Formats: sequence, structure tokens, C-alpha cells
Amino acid sequence: MSELIEYEKYKVIILGDAGVGKTSLARKQSLGIFDYKMNPTVGASHIKTRLKVEDHNIELMLWDTAGQEQFAALVPMYARGANVCIITGSIVNPDSVDHMKVWKERLYASGENPPIVAAINKIDLLEGAPLTMDEARSKAETVCEDIFFVSARTGDSVDQLFQAVAAAALQTQKAPEKNLQPVSEEVQKENSRCC
Repeated sequence: MSELIEYEKYKVIILGDAGVGKTSLARKQSLGIFDYKMNPTVGASHIKTRLKVEDHNIELMLWDTAGQEQFAALVPMYARGANVCIITGSIVNPDSVDHMKVWKERLYASGENPPIVAAINKIDLLEGAPLTMDEARSKAETVCEDIFFVSARTGDSVDQLFQAVAAAALQTQKAPEKNLQPVSEEVQKENSRCC
């Protein structure tokens, strides 16, 4: 008889400009595949991935969002309840790295404030890219400190990215509990009087 494994479930939203490889990163992590011809995401889609962090079985629900400007207004809806956000840029598209800051602002404007992890994708195309890794890092540091240079095509650092995301999600649940004290029965009785 097989043993059932219980997973702690977390919602991860992936933001970034169109064409930076958000869908490819999610599919590489979840399915282990890379498709050269991907249709742009319309609205959002989600895919699951499972991994282990600190003896915890983690299931990440990856919400892959559309990067086109006309879908930017949907960020608040998709960000609701997110435990972690991955903001993605592409080493071959300097504007997408500049726009990572805009995506962070949209996330915060939605009222959500999850931990952010930055992913600079397409490092397999670094040779001849308009940005160096140092330039991309400098720009991405305006978004967060956790920056990963990844390639959805080759898989370079994709596992490390999602391990960091899962660890950040786990930390959201490990926030210190408030020091709550039981209320004495006398105080409860005093406060229960009507009118």
C-alpha cells in the first residue's frame, strides 16, 4: 500500500513583460519541458509543481500571468492571496528588466505584499545580449535582493529559483505568532453584559 504524502500548498504569481519566458519557466519547473513555440498567455493560467524544502513537502500553484499591457489591470485579481511573487525579465530585452520595477509597483498597488524573487531569463542567449549580467543585476536590485539568472530552455538555475521561491513561501507561514494571552473569566463576564 502506498503512503499518502501531504503537501503544504502555496500560491505563486509570475509577473513580467510579454515574451520574457514566464510560461516557459513554469513549464520547465513543473513538466521538465521547453517548447520553442509558445502562444502568449491570455489572462492567466496555472500549473502545479511539487518540491521539498527543509523536510516540508511543498506544492506551488504557479499563476502564470499575461505580460501584455492590456492585461496589467488584472494583476490585483491574480495577485490576491499570493504567498510569493516571481518578477521576470529577459537578458535579451533591456526594457523588460527596466519594467520589473513597474510590475513590483503594480503588485503593491493591488494591496498584496508577498515576498518577491527576481528571475532574469534567457541567459543561454547571454553572448551578444544587450545587457551584461552585472547591468541586469543592478536594475533588478531595485525590485528585490533575491535575483536568479535562469534559462528555461537549458534549465540552468531553474531548480534553484523554485527552491528559493518555495523557501520564501514556507517563511510566510513561519512568521512569529503574536503573544496572545487568555482573557480571564471575570473580564469575559464584564464584557458580556448587554446595554
